[in-house]
Amino acid sequence: MFGLNTNVTNGWLARYRLPGFIQPARLWTDAKDTVAFGYSRRKSNFDTPTYPPKLEIGTYSPPRNYPFYDIFDPVGREKPNPPGIAKVEKIVSLDPTESDPKQAYASEVTVNLKGTRLYGKTVPGEHLTVLDISNPKVADDSFKEAMKEQGSAYQFTPRDLQNLGTAKVGNFTIASPMGGERGAMGKPNGKIKLIVRRVEQEVVQDGVKKRVKGPLTNYIVSRKPGDALVFAAPISHLFVGPTAKTPAAFFGVGSSVAPYVSMLRTRFEQEAGPYADTYLAIGHTRSGLEYYGKIFRKFARNKNNHFTYRAVYSRESSKSNGVAYVQNLIQQEEEAEKIFKLILNPKAHIYVSGFVATETQPGFAEQILEALKKSAQKNSRLNVTPEQIEAAFIKATAEQRFHMEGDVRQDLAEGVQGY
Repeated sequence: MFGLNTNVTNGWLARYRLPGFIQPARLWTDAKDTVAFGYSRRKSNFDTPTYPPKLEIGTYSPPRNYPFYDIFDPVGREKPNPPGIAKVEKIVSLDPTESDPKQAYASEVTVNLKGTRLYGKTVPGEHLTVLDISNPKVADDSFKEAMKEQGSAYQFTPRDLQNLGTAKVGNFTIASPMGGERGAMGKPNGKIKLIVRRVEQEVVQDGVKKRVKGPLTNYIVSRKPGDALVFAAPISHLFVGPTAKTPAAFFGVGSSVAPYVSMLRTRFEQEAGPYADTYLAIGHTRSGLEYYGKIFRKFARNKNNHFTYRAVYSRESSKSNGVAYVQNLIQQEEEAEKIFKLILNPKAHIYVSGFVATETQPGFAEQILEALKKSAQKNSRLNVTPEQIEAAFIKATAEQRFHMEGDVRQDLAEGVQGY
């Protein structure tokens, strides 16, 4: 789950941002098939912006107190865009040191979209927008009872929509492949998996230290199997997934691996080869929190996939050949040779998912670029210069082959929405 970055004003990304660099979120419509890098979806979310379109480095999230009723309101709309109701199937901790999702650092939440307009239509790189309906002013007991009884068939009233328009919302990354999970005969079974990184911070309020839980992340991991989950249209194509024939380099940290899970499962589980070269490097605090490592290693073992997977652990560097961070890993000659081959390929796409820049600290994307430039300088045998690396990033950005989203660490004492 990622937050909104609204203050990226420094760094090469800010300097070289171009219109259309990241597409704004969309709502469901009955638009014609839309194709992006080989992915298509009918009756999907490609016409009406969910949130005010803003070109930012980072994910889209509604501003605090955003009037969601403006989205849900059917008045004056030829085709209204009400929220949907999914059912929670299962919640599993991804933290080996804590089995309780309500206490775990990160969890996998499986929800069933059967009967909703999103059934079988999720796209790699999307985030599902979930509404917190625990507040009685947002959803009273009669509404919750009717919603639980009728599920996705429930018809929202104007009053429901007005109340839901005041709900807190959070965006959770879909880790399932194109169209969701598969059942018998390889057909979509309606289920999708979300990765939720639970947020809890120690803050100072009125001079007193206290622990504050992020309302949305803790709300969703506190659900039980069978509970109804109200969701709005997904945030779409912040990352546009590569096809099997698209060379790609992925860099990330921790739970930001979620969109890569979706994209690479789509590539290796659903698409036919031959596959283009793919490189994935992820940094974790420790080996026990290597999310989906088994899946990535399975893909890497198949030589026909042309897939390189690397994981490093900042607090257990002895388990990753003494390397603690991705920024260190990519300066090794063997790794640099693989990465430079991709970065300099005019058809390759570059993906960076992690923390974004602040006024005092460069973001993960800037750090990756600087590390690669240092690597070029250090590994002169490869005959690649730092200037070539920076030029390749600038060119990829201009051609919309560079994709970045990030998580902004914000103080929960400020009541930040989306956590």
